Amino acid sequence: MPEVQPDVPQYPMVRGRCPFDPPPELDRRLREEPVSKVRIWDGAEPWLFTRYADVRALLADPRVSSDSTRDGYPAQSPGIKAHPSRAKSFITMDNPTDAAARGSAERDQVQARHDRLPVHELPVTW
Repeated sequence: MPEVQPDVPQYPMVRGRCPFDPPPELDRRLREEPVSKVRIWDGAEPWLFTRYADVRALLADPRVSSDSTRDGYPAQSPGIKAHPSRAKSFITMDNPTDAAARGSAERDQVQARHDRLPVHELPVTW
């Protein structure tokens, strides 16, 4: 386990009075530290990105993986860590597997939608 840094906040963060508002510390980080480390339940310290543009750039970077079966991927809970799913979904796939699976699913959905369209026969008059 990595050495614990005292200035790294626990995540998820404690909410304020209203449960629908973001935690005050998260709001502060959005303004002052848009990219920072946080500590999760198992002591791991993944990076937290709080700005939309930064997240978009991160998700488009081929060096970053969303594959939850890779070593070092932060598990969301002890249960997920103890029983990692080997089943793939789009959100946990990296390219080129992701693009191929999405393309296949899109083709299937388009065909299914086409098959459900009503057939309108028009009378032919001469």
